[in-house]
Amino acid sequence: ARIAAAALGIGIVEQAIVFETGRDLYVFPVMFVIVVGALMLARPRDRGSRVEDQEVSTWQAAREVRPIPTELRSLPIVRNTQIALYGLVALFILTLPMWLGDSKLLIATATGIIAIIAISLVLLTGWAGHVSLGQLAFAAVGGAVGAYVTQDQGWDLFFALVLGGLAGAVLAVVIGIPAARAGGLTLAITTLALAPAVLYWLLNPEFFDWVPRGGFRTDPELFGRIEIKSQTSFYFLTLALLAITIAVAYGIRRTRTGRVLIALRENPRAAESYGINVLRTQLAAFAISGFIAATAGVMFVHHQHTISQSIGGNNPFSAEASLRVFAIVVIGGLASIPGAILGAIYVFAMQYYMLDEFQFLATGIGLLLILLVLPGGLGAGLAEVRDGFLRFIARRRNIIVPSLLADRRDESLDVSPAAAAAIAAAVADAVERPEIEEVAELRQ
Repeated sequence: ARIAAAALGIGIVEQAIVFETGRDLYVFPVMFVIVVGALMLARPRDRGSRVEDQEVSTWQAAREVRPIPTELRSLPIVRNTQIALYGLVALFILTLPMWLGDSKLLIATATGIIAIIAISLVLLTGWAGHVSLGQLAFAAVGGAVGAYVTQDQGWDLFFALVLGGLAGAVLAVVIGIPAARAGGLTLAITTLALAPAVLYWLLNPEFFDWVPRGGFRTDPELFGRIEIKSQTSFYFLTLALLAITIAVAYGIRRTRTGRVLIALRENPRAAESYGINVLRTQLAAFAISGFIAATAGVMFVHHQHTISQSIGGNNPFSAEASLRVFAIVVIGGLASIPGAILGAIYVFAMQYYMLDEFQFLATGIGLLLILLVLPGGLGAGLAEVRDGFLRFIARRRNIIVPSLLADRRDESLDVSPAAAAAIAAAVADAVERPEIEEVAELRQ
């Protein structure tokens, strides 16, 4: 009854706004305010309910790419293979401008920017457990602020990245307060309402004169010395920002903050029993994710040399585009940074690089096929290939690796009673450690 009444009330308000103003542009900001206000006035969710207990296992499919086991990390064949693969990938990425034209290089640069936004969504959804369906709204706000800084104020691109990122972080925290208070899929609702409000109202020069319109008059400069004019220079700048984002994300994941985010995602009640401040931690995740997405938005508008004022699905910051970014993260793997990058390449770049007869593989049918074959996404598939290679090495060297044996029982390994006792002792020792992350992985 409450859902029906709310739907009826929203419909009446929408029709009243259109009738009074004669335009539907005012509907989206008003609806956003209504949604946020209703969530702020709603009673906070009871963390002691049975529903909360049932939500503990909902993120178990968000598999991360775990590090190489300690027992195999120092082996020359493993180390040399890892170095060779990293070297080939680095060589391929660094030499792209040499054999791609400007049009193809432009797509590669845009793919890197989309990958940065996808990583911000991995942090927020895959690690913190809050679904965001309007992540590009943070990128749009950051891009608008960054464009204003460089085009109207004439400041350096570095300040545009910082100020645009801060604007996205503040907006993410404001949006995240009702989500952290009410829980559940609240963030998905608020971000989905935010996306059209930003597109139709906040970035509309008709309502806000500070938003730059038209093509950019000047090329950006970095640190007052580096001119960003050619596609090659912008490609390497995007590549550097992507590398910094990956390093920051991995750094957060290895710290206490990253472990706490995973613990809150898996079981908030258990995390609170360790004295963790849930609200402060979740708002920190919102701020970091919004900052990363907004810096990517700054890069995107300077890459395009304009802020698109088009209305509808063709706008790069539309709600439809945000849903595509969420699909990228799902295809890549919700909690996998390499998966997010692979998802951006597959979903975004391949629709331009593939032959026309194969482009359907990057659309709905192809994405469904990937999820049927790889339920954990491309990142999980990459991890399975690597773990298969490591199991082969362990079998050939007769090395017992408890973490690999826990994933898949290998009948070809003749485990003696002494080896079985050693494995049991190692697992027991790991369980006794205080780190929440290790305990959660063992329970899985």
